[in-house]
Amino acid sequence: MPIIDQMTDMAASGEPEIVANDGLIEPLTPRELKVLSAICDGDSNQSISRRLDLELATVKWHIHQIFGKLGVQRRTQAVAIAIHLRL
Repeated sequence: MPIIDQMTDMAASGEPEIVANDGLIEPLTPRELKVLSAICDGDSNQSISRRLDLELATVKWHIHQIFGKLGVQRRTQAVAIAIHLRL
């Protein structure tokens, strides 16, 4: 079940929230956390590439991996989960 669905289920059931990277089935790598942070700051892929000194294709790969691990399809969903998990 995607993490976003788990968050909804937990909120409805009153279960404790998942907190931090440990709550993910597959934790984000340090580099993925930096890319996610840049996404949360509203940076474009091009800006993330410059900020982290990465090729644009590498940034896109990291974003693909992040979305897969978080079970999301959009940047806004990734930001919401990052805030919820306090990443």
